[in-house]
Parts: sequence; structure tokens; C-alpha cells
Amino acid sequence: MQSFLSRTCQKMKKLIYTLAFFVAVSLGFTACSNDDDSVETTSLCYISSFKLGSVKRTIHTLSSKGVDSTYTTTISASTLRMAIDHRAGTITNVDLLLQGSKLEKVPVTVAAQGTVVYASVADTSAWTVYSSKDTVDFTQPVLFRVLANDGSGHRDYTASLRVRENDADGYTWTQLDDISEMADMTAVRLTNSGTSSSQPLLFTSDADGQCYYGTPIFFKERTGTPAFWQLTPCEGLDADCDVTTTVSYLNRLWMSSASGKLFVANGSSFCGNSPAGSGWQEVVQSQKVRLVTASTTALYGAILTDDGYVMACSTDGSSWTPTAMDGTGFNTPLAGLAYTQTNGNSRVLILADAYDDASDAPLFAWSLLEGSNEAWIPFNDKNTLFALPRWQHPLLLSYNNWLMALGDNDLSGKNKALNKIFISHDNGLNWKEDSYLSTPLALRGTNGPVTALVYDKYVWIIAGSQQWLLRYNNYGEEQ
Repeated sequence: MQSFLSRTCQKMKKLIYTLAFFVAVSLGFTACSNDDDSVETTSLCYISSFKLGSVKRTIHTLSSKGVDSTYTTTISASTLRMAIDHRAGTITNVDLLLQGSKLEKVPVTVAAQGTVVYASVADTSAWTVYSSKDTVDFTQPVLFRVLANDGSGHRDYTASLRVRENDADGYTWTQLDDISEMADMTAVRLTNSGTSSSQPLLFTSDADGQCYYGTPIFFKERTGTPAFWQLTPCEGLDADCDVTTTVSYLNRLWMSSASGKLFVANGSSFCGNSPAGSGWQEVVQSQKVRLVTASTTALYGAILTDDGYVMACSTDGSSWTPTAMDGTGFNTPLAGLAYTQTNGNSRVLILADAYDDASDAPLFAWSLLEGSNEAWIPFNDKNTLFALPRWQHPLLLSYNNWLMALGDNDLSGKNKALNKIFISHDNGLNWKEDSYLSTPLALRGTNGPVTALVYDKYVWIIAGSQQWLLRYNNYGEEQ
């Protein structure tokens, strides 16, 4: 009998507690801590983890006939980072859900100290006791309430989900004001200042060989605010200096001339610390060199010999060491890029025109692993399936852990300036067009010199007088 009464008492206690729980839910409790301005997370009522499950997503696509259509797929959102602010009482996703994500029925896994109930912020008259099998409607913010198991109080969290407004795999183009002074320029180069601030610098020259430089007076890349330039004549340079060879190395700026001379200037001289356009001095050297690129540890250039060019590197600009380069020779070094791979290795990529005809043969390429004591690796000959067009002035960029290439008109006439931009995910071995990356019509076939620079989270492109910003939507997404 006593055992029976004990079991009956336990059942009655559970029933009474359950009834008290729902009364508490309907009437509401006081805060888990004292009713003052301070909110202290206690071990009795708080959410410790909040994870999303699989989310349905509507994707827009074009059919083979160019007709817009949609289809629905399911994506896993379990790895999205969630931010729980106990003081403010908010929960939201740090990583944005992909564009087109449906918020009507989202599985949620909630870990809490206490009992969890929830209701739409728009209607808190209907509470639901949380179950791990539930799907929650997040089209409007949802109020999650954690009730202390001893009935002493509760804590509220307002949960809301954020969805991207653009396609994560797509790109956004923003046009800035034209640079009117560029109308008469024949060569151009965007580069970093060579200082720790990495301020963008624009170098350009006219048909007479006069070099000019400029810095953006006002520029907000995130909002597309126009960048205004004030071009100032360079001083101390020969008339045949090639502004397209300008690189930054060891906090200094370097430029070579068509005759093979090398000039250097302090990067700070272009940031207001010295008279405008001053600071350029010729580097004493025994070889004739054309600069191609620079890494953090060396300058890379092509030494001009009677038989053509030989790739070489230098740590000071004065003495140059030839580097072994197998494969097809070249008469014109065109472009280079030094970059760091995701695994930490430093690489240098060189593009050159290796042919004497005007065919649609691709640009030849060599790749070097810095510090490996290995020779340059040649690739991209006439038999390469995915190679770059034979641009006259190609540009190489490192952007979001891949390589990007663009250029002006090619020698064959089949590829106009900026008609296509190519991406490589294998260090320049294969180049392919990105289906999401299409240049604006206003840029295609642009007359005038072309240059580009990765600045912060953007690719900054100047073509003739035009200025554009290109941004990969999922790169550096604002949270």
C-alpha cells in the first residue's frame, strides 16, 4: 500500500508541475535574475546552443531556350555559425543563408538549461513547447522563452534569420565616375603604394612618354562612392619609362624603362611626405632589365640579352641572378604575379608571348615555387585546351584564393578587350570562364589601356577613362 501511495504521489507531483508549467507560460514569469538593469546568465534558464537543420531553397535558372525557371532544393544549414547574445536576448545567424532560402519550416536544435517554449513575436498568445522534431516559421522573428525548472523565472531570446540578397556565387559590378584625364593616356598601371597602408596608386603616361601618378582623394569601395584622382607629373624618370612595369617591393616603388634602366622611389613620397612626384632615382646595375613582378622576398625581371630575354631575380635591384627556365623561349615578357597559396607556399607566375606569328595561339606560362631551388615549370602551349588568349597586355590577379586574368585586345583579333575574364583554380595550369562572371557591355571592347588591382575585397578595374569595381558576392561578406 505504501509503495502504491508513493507512486501515486509522484504521478500527482508530475501532473501538478505540468499544470503549473502551462499556467506559468500563459501568465509569464519575472526575469530569471532580479528585476533591475543587470542581466546575469544563470545555470537555471538559458540557451547554450542553437543550430539549424536542412533548409529548402528556391533557385532561379535559365533554360536552354533562355526562359527563366525555378526549382527547389535542400541545403544543410547545420554548419552556419549562430550568435547567441544573452545580455541583449537575441539569436541570429552569423553566416548568411543563401539567397532563396525558405524560412517557413526550418528545423532547429536547441540546447538549453530549462524548458523551452516559443511563439511568433507577432503573436505571443500561442506558445508551443519546443521539441527537437519541430520546424519553426522564421518568416518573422520568433520569441524563445526558457523557463527555470524550479519555477523561479524565465529568460527570453528573440531569434531571427538573415538571408543573402544576392547570389553567393555571383558577382556585383559597380561603375564609378570616369577619369577624364585618362582620355589621352596610352599606358596605365594600378599598384599598391609600397607602404604598410597599401594605398592604391595610379601611374599613367601619354604619347610623349610623360609619366603621371595619382592617389584617390575620396573613395569608399563598399558603397561605390566615386574615386576622384588628381594626376601629378612624375619627376626623375626617363621619357621611355614603362609605367606598366611598376611594382611595390620592400616599401618602395620600382619601375623599368624600355631601354632596360631601373628606377626606384620611396612609397611614402606619394603619400604627402615628400614633394609631389619626387623620389625617383636610377638604380646602378650592369644588366638591362624589364620588371615583371615582385614578391615579398624578391624582384622578378627579364634581363635583355642579344638572344632575347632571360628571367632573373634580385633582392636589391642592383644584382640579378638568372633562373633556369625550361620550355619554349620568349621574346616579350608580358605579365607576372607573385602570390601565396592557401597552404602557405609562395609562387610566381609569368605570362609571355612565345610565338612570332599573329595566330590565336595562347599565352605561354611558367610557374615557380619560391625557395624550392627548382626550375620554372612551363605550360600552356598550342596544344593546351584551357589557356589564355594572346592578349597584348594581360593582367594577373590573386583574388579569393584563385587566380584571375583579364586583358585588352589579343593579336588574333578574336578577343576584344575585357570581353572575357578567366579564372584558374590550379595555379594557372587551366583557365576557364566563370559562368557567373560576365563583364558589363560598357566595358567590352574598351578603347585605351587597361589595368586592375585587388583592393580590400574588390577588383578595381580602369579601362580607358572608365572605372569599375568587381566583387565576388561571397568574398568577405559583411556579417
